[in-house]
Amino acid sequence: MKKLLAFYILSYTTLALSQTANKKYINTNGNFSIELPQNWSVLNDNTVENRIAICVPSLGKELKEYANCYAGIVFYIEKYKTDLQTTLINKGYLINNDSVFALDKKNKKIEVAKLQKNNYKGAYNQVVCNFICKDSDKATSGKCDFLFFNINSRTICIYTNGKPLSAAVKNNIIASFKFI
Repeated sequence: MKKLLAFYILSYTTLALSQTANKKYINTNGNFSIELPQNWSVLNDNTVENRIAICVPSLGKELKEYANCYAGIVFYIEKYKTDLQTTLINKGYLINNDSVFALDKKNKKIEVAKLQKNNYKGAYNQVVCNFICKDSDKATSGKCDFLFFNINSRTICIYTNGKPLSAAVKNNIIASFKFI
């Protein structure tokens, strides 16, 4: 009986997980694809130089939370026609030999993690950043993730708006990112 009960629990858990599967997002402007949670939507956005899209939540509690405190945006997507090193330097990163550093608010160097998967090389870091909620006029400290993906002279930057990505979502974006 216990084995049968364990089988049903495992089957139900597997079914529940498969129902929350990711969806593939393809961006033809940046020529890349990634997998994102089913309840997120990506919208074209060129209101800022180099920006090509934004990602927004589309359901329930998450939609309300992001609308209240993060301008409704999970992350921004930008496209650069430069190699990774040039893009990082232009975004304020420091390059020392083969290492890359971001500066925190106290100008302390924070080493940036290197990424290399599928058909790209890249970088990841998280920094303290500020955001404002609708019910407050004061900036609140948050954490912003920065993901850079590069092939030749094409770099895509995905960065959050004060709320870091969960480890599972961040790792899935890194694992699934592909230039097409």
